[in-house]
This record gives sequence, structure tokens and C-alpha cells, in this order.
Amino acid sequence: MLVYTLKRLLSAIPTILVVIAVSFFMMRIAPGGPFTSDRNVTPAIEANLNAKYNLDDPLIIQFFKYMGNVLQGDFGPSFKYQDFTVTELVLDGLPVSATLGLSSLALAMLVGSFLGVMAALRQNKPTDYGVMTVAMAGITIPNFVTAPVMVLIFAVWNDWLPTAGWVGWDRIDTMGGDAFIKSLILPVITLALPQIAIISRLMRGSMIEVMRSNFIRTAKAKGLSAGTIVRRHALRAAILPLVSYLGPATAALLSGSLVIERIFALPGIGQYFVTGALNRDYTLVMGVVILYATLIVILNLIADLIIASLDPKVKLS
Repeated sequence: MLVYTLKRLLSAIPTILVVIAVSFFMMRIAPGGPFTSDRNVTPAIEANLNAKYNLDDPLIIQFFKYMGNVLQGDFGPSFKYQDFTVTELVLDGLPVSATLGLSSLALAMLVGSFLGVMAALRQNKPTDYGVMTVAMAGITIPNFVTAPVMVLIFAVWNDWLPTAGWVGWDRIDTMGGDAFIKSLILPVITLALPQIAIISRLMRGSMIEVMRSNFIRTAKAKGLSAGTIVRRHALRAAILPLVSYLGPATAALLSGSLVIERIFALPGIGQYFVTGALNRDYTLVMGVVILYATLIVILNLIADLIIASLDPKVKLS
């Protein structure tokens, strides 16, 4: 397994380099620059700023300079957030996005798996149809529609939860744990709803296939109860497709949801990414892209290792 892990990590290096190159040139080819939208910047000052940040060099030279800095762990300064480096901004937003993402993932796993198993065990019955109807609604209705509706119902009309804002870990002592949990409820549920729908569909399809397999028939023939068959045998096999899906899903949730963080005014990575893209903050956008690509590679590797440990038929080579 160690040899396989090292091979996967080494093979991921070219992939990450390609992602960096494509993102770099796409950002630079787009019209405008980080200082062109500033009203008070004269052409002479803009030229000096471009020279300071090497933006007046040929594009290929800029790329190699940037890659050299990245390989040394330097993602450069932010062009719009003065006196902050990209690393500082990412590390500042990562705890918020990680808290939001992990909470949403845990909720989606718990609820989605339960609904998927219930639908599979009651296939073609009202429970199955109800779960699949809710799942289709969760997949088709986007977050930017769900979030304002939930804010309207739970925050504006009933004043049960805050409309937006974030109570960080450092403010729990002064504002209390209740304020922290309340600030999480709406964004976590909104972010988890599409994942619940997807996970429930994946779990249902996988569970139906597993329940029709030969080893389940053998377990039934031995007289095992339905609950024992599901808990000890079916779930272990049915969860494999879900583990494969959770790799990129976890990376997306940990990197922050662009829409959710924007709507609920959360100071996470997604918020920085949107602001950086709008302001042509090249280094900030590139830092988030590199983080996202690295997370996908690592989490997909972890998912493959988990699948190999759950399924003895899978061999790592």
C-alpha cells in the first residue's frame, strides 16, 4: 500500500502542474488587470505597480517566476488585500470553510445514507417514491434559490436564526456556544441539501444491487434476520460507490461554497475566491485553485485506500 500511495502522489504532480498552468494563463488572458479598475490610479502609477509585481514581463516569464515561487511555498502577495499574502488569506478562511464543509458532509452522510437505505429496502413503495422525489428536488433546486427561501422562513418571518454572519471559535467565550451553532444551522443545511439528495440516490442504487447479490441470498438462506443482513453484510458493500463520490465532494465542501459563503456573508475561502476573481487578484485565485486541486488528489487517494480496505477484491498496484 505504501508503494501504491507513493506512485499516486508522484503521478499527481503533473496533474497539479497542468491545472496550475491552465488556470494561470486563463486568468492572465482575461481582459483587465488587478489595478485597471482603481479609479485613483494614474497610468504612471499603474505601470509602476505592474513593474513591482512583474506584471509587465512577458506572460511566459511571469509563469515560470510564479512556478518557481510556488515550488518554494510562496504563493505571493494579494493584489487587493493590502499587507496580506495569499497564504495568510487562505489560512484565515480555511477554518471557516472547513467547519462549514465538514458539518455539511457529516449531516449529508447521516441523512442521505439513511434515506437511501430506507428507499432501497422499500423499493417501488411509497417510501421509495417519496425519498426519490425529495432527492430530485434537492438536486434540481440550486443553492442560490434554497438559501434565500430558508433565510426568509427561519430568519425574517420567524426570527429563529440569524440572517447572516459568522460567530468564530474565538468569539464563543463572549457570545456563547448557542450563537455559534445558530450561525451554522442555515448555511450547513443549505449546503448539505444537494449532497443529501445525491448520497441518497447513490446509496439506494447501490443497496438495491447488493441486496440482489448471491452472498445476501446465502445469508438469508442461513436464517439471518433482515437487520443483521443489512448491518453486517449489505452496508459494507453498498457504501463503496459512496466512498468514491466522497473524495471530490469533500474537497469541494472543504474549499468553501462560493454561493453559500456569499449569501450568508461567511469569511471563508469561497468568499475570497469570488472577490479575487472579480478584482483580478491573480495570486489569490491561483492559491485557491491550487488548494482545491491538491485536496482533490489527496482525498481521492484516501477514498481509494478506504475502498481497498473495505473490499478485499480490490487490489492496489
